[in-house]
This record gives sequence, structure tokens and C-alpha cells, in this order.
Amino acid sequence: MAKSKSNIVIHNPKWFRNEPRELYCPLPEQRMLYAIHLAKQNVLEKTGGPFGAAVFTTDGHLVAAGVNLVISAGFSLVHAEIMATMNAQHLLDTHDLKQSELGPLELVSSAQPCIQCYGSLYLSGFSSLITGATGEDVEKIGFREGPVPENWVEQLEAEGMLVTTEMLRKDAQEPLQLYKNFGMPIYNSGV
Repeated sequence: MAKSKSNIVIHNPKWFRNEPRELYCPLPEQRMLYAIHLAKQNVLEKTGGPFGAAVFTTDGHLVAAGVNLVISAGFSLVHAEIMATMNAQHLLDTHDLKQSELGPLELVSSAQPCIQCYGSLYLSGFSSLITGATGEDVEKIGFREGPVPENWVEQLEAEGMLVTTEMLRKDAQEPLQLYKNFGMPIYNSGV
């Protein structure tokens, strides 16, 4: 029988704690470059998967960020988008980011969301989503993204979310290739 534990604690990596808390990126491309930077740094520091995400106000002020911590934290759910969302919700003291006093919020992710992160978008309250690498790019290095609907963009847009895909796609592929070149673990459930 498994030992009983009373609390779940997830720590952001040490290097991540030194990332800027205030950052202004007025252009969407600048926001994407920041998400890609987080993904690449996560690989270089060997603290998680090749994914980074950040929550911004729609005019470009950083609210919170996150990186993939699946291996380092030992939890399959702590993807970059989830961590960025949780960090923003914690900081803003709300589970519904649509209710934020900062106005509409945008999630910028270095890669297209997997099935889990796609589902979380419905519950988080973002007004917009920007992604870099595609699901195909992610699967090319060995990850399985799950049964994300082919029309996932249209489905999110039908819910009122503005979606932009493949922004700086080539740049967003770099952390993925770096991860593969380093021979880091591909953590699929084996389903």
C-alpha cells in the first residue's frame, strides 16, 4: 500500500525564480519569443520538458509564466500551460481569469496544447491563445498529444477565444529539437 502524503507541493525550478516578474512585450511575437525562451531554458537547465508558456494582458504585460515540470515534479499534469495558468490564478487570487481585474488575458504557449491543456482552456477564462510549434512538431520528437480535435481552433473560437497558431513556428521547434538531441525522456503514459 502506498504511503499517505498530506500535501502536494510543486516548486518552480531555481532558474525560473530569477526570471523577470515584470516584462512588457507589446508585440505578440515578443510574447512568443518569451515563451520559447522559457522552453529552451527548461531544456538547457534539464528541469523539464521543452515547453514554456506565459500569461499576458492583451496589451503585453506579463502576468505569470510556467514551464513543463512533469519529470522534475513527478506529476503528469504539470505542463507549461497548466503551470502558467495556475501561477496566474494564484497571483490574481481567482480560478476564473475572465474575472481578473487586469482585463482580458492571453495565454502564449511555445507549442500547440495537448489534449489536457486544450481542455483546461475551457475552464481558465482566457480571451486569447497564441501557439508556436504544432502538435505534429511535438509528436515528431516522440510525445503523444492525445486526441485533440482536428478543428480545435474553431471550437475555441466558437467559445469566444481568439486563437493564433504557428507563430514563430521555426523558433518554437528549436527547444523540441534540443530536447531530442540531449536524449531527454519522452514521458508518455503508454496508453
